Order: sequence, then C-alpha cells, then structure tokens
Amino acid sequence: MKNKTTHPERYYYVSLICLILLFLNFYRTDNWTGDKPFSEFVGRDWQLFAVFLIEEFIIICVMVVFWLLGNKNTKKRNSMIIEQWEKDKYSDIKPGDYDYVWFDFSNTERALILKQDSQFKLYVQEYDDHTGNWENLGGVSVYDSLEALKKALFYECDFYCEENAELDKHGDEIYKKE
Repeated sequence: MKNKTTHPERYYYVSLICLILLFLNFYRTDNWTGDKPFSEFVGRDWQLFAVFLIEEFIIICVMVVFWLLGNKNTKKRNSMIIEQWEKDKYSDIKPGDYDYVWFDFSNTERALILKQDSQFKLYVQEYDDHTGNWENLGGVSVYDSLEALKKALFYECDFYCEENAELDKHGDEIYKKE
C-alpha cells in the first residue's frame, strides 16, 4: 500500500491567494466608502466598514488554517522521505561486502570501499529517490592507500563526506587534513 500525501504547495497557494484578497478587500472597501477619513463616516459607511472587518477576519482565518495544513503536510512528507531513505540507505549491501560505506553530506551518494590485499577499490553510487535504487556512477577505481582514495573522492568525484571533508566558516566543503 502506497502512502499518499497531498502536495503542501497547494495549501501555500491558497494562503497566498488569501493574502492578496486581504489587500484587495482593503482597496475595495476604501473605494466603497468614498476614500473618506473615519471622522466623515455616516451610517452606511460604518456598515461597510463592519463588513470589511468581518471579511478580513474570515480571510485571515482561512489563510492561517491553510498555512498550518501546508506545514503539517510538509512535515509529514519530509518524515516519509527520511524514513524511506533510512530504509534504502544500505540496500543491496550485505554485511562484509565492503570495508567502508560512506555517505555524502547531502545523502544522495554513497562510496563503497573494499580493501583487497594492499589496495582499496572504490565504487560510487547515486541514490534515485524516485525508484529507491542506487545507481553506479562510473566503474571501479583502485587506490594504493586510504588517504589517496579520500583525496580522489574529494577532488575527482566531488564527494564530500565526514571522512574526507569539513565545512569552513562559510559552509563550503574543504579537504580534511588528518
């Protein structure tokens, strides 16, 4: 059974439309009352102003309700994405297949590292969030040391993970020197 959520953007669009209606209602009421200050209002102007206040209150309530519904659906959708990612994180990997499995900072790629004799074999895969599968990016790369592999991951593969990179004060990835 597939989990289905409503697109939260729809709720945000309704909230945006309500915000526009708030301003349009203000100008409509101002036009109806003849662009007079409050001191010059007569009986009909006060009735129009009361209708204006009620309409504004209703529009604000609708806007807030739809904004809250959008936030609720966004949180629900994000938690479902995280739950699916956690389920697929180690898919197709059996215990002992690889010596290291590293994930990049954005959790969209993984590096599979296998040590054979004195060499390290590297496989880089990208996560397809639509299918939930890991797709190979290129072939197998072989390195003589783990340090050389880390440098290649950083400089050649643009693969930034805790093992080979750190964030500078601007949030940019820089090579982690050990």
